[in-house]
Amino acid sequence: MAYTNHPYKWATIGKEISHIDNASMDDVKAFFYKHYLPNNATLVIGGGINTEKVKELCEKWFSGIPKGEIKKRDLPIEPKQNEPRFLETSAKVPLDSIYKTYHMPGRYQAGFHTCDLISDILGRGKSSRLYSSLVLDKKMFNSISAYVTSSLDPGLLVISGTLNKGENIELANEAINQIVEDLKTNILDDLELEKVKNQAISTHAFGEVELLNRVMNLAFAANAGDASRCNTDIEEINKISKNDILQYAKEILDSNNTSTMFYRSNI
Repeated sequence: MAYTNHPYKWATIGKEISHIDNASMDDVKAFFYKHYLPNNATLVIGGGINTEKVKELCEKWFSGIPKGEIKKRDLPIEPKQNEPRFLETSAKVPLDSIYKTYHMPGRYQAGFHTCDLISDILGRGKSSRLYSSLVLDKKMFNSISAYVTSSLDPGLLVISGTLNKGENIELANEAINQIVEDLKTNILDDLELEKVKNQAISTHAFGEVELLNRVMNLAFAANAGDASRCNTDIEEINKISKNDILQYAKEILDSNNTSTMFYRSNI
């Protein structure tokens, strides 16, 4: 529902079961040899390595694989969403749920980290605005969170929550909207901004303890065109101001930029 043009509107494995059922071996091979090419790959090696040995092994295992023609990446651009979207569905699930999405910048675009902090303010942990108000205080939800998809092309800020039994889903949605509206209209205090910044920076720092995470971050940045971007996250987070939060909250959390789904229990 959130995407109308961009391929993010379906999972990479296919939009429908028929896409999998109807795939032939020739289709699979054609896809593989179109994309899995050495000149379309980014190789990152980390750890206690010997550079000459690495070169020797790369030559051994990869030199015999021919390069191919790489088709220029030209994905359709998702147009600006100019009105709210709504979908209601149901299934044999134990409790009602609400999912809301807002379009936001991609992983290496300006404003990404600001939007990420906005998602943390709204729904990261038990001290976040949504959780403290709607789970701990009003007890409308048994769980609720907010996060960003961190996709390379412009992605989504997502709010998802599961209601307690007997709660009215329309009133619960309005309660979410009120908290979102407050973030759009009132500047947050220094302490709250410092808290979410510390959370984001500590998550990044702890993640960097693992060699695999450092290698993956480097690979993602290099694949996006600038390997040095893997070293700028903390700097960019530290530069975010209260006014940045307010500006992006007004832009991203606009009601015309939201898609809402009510997922009702029909048990």
